[in-house]
Amino acid sequence: QRSGVGRFMVQASIERARLLPGINAVSLTTGSSWKRARSLYKSMGFTHFPERDWVVPNTEIKLVVYAYSL
Repeated sequence: QRSGVGRFMVQASIERARLLPGINAVSLTTGSSWKRARSLYKSMGFTHFPERDWVVPNTEIKLVVYAYSL
């Protein structure tokens, strides 16, 4: 955490997706309580799509979905 690796990995994913024909967005799923990850995604231009959030079957773990349009 806070070493810049997360930001680098997300940026690399965006750059890779831009090279793929027919890809128009990058989606990420993270834990609802992972505030640092969510803050990172928002700072990089990702938007939360609450209608796509979901709960892991047979658990109480809620996952949230962010997307970035290319």
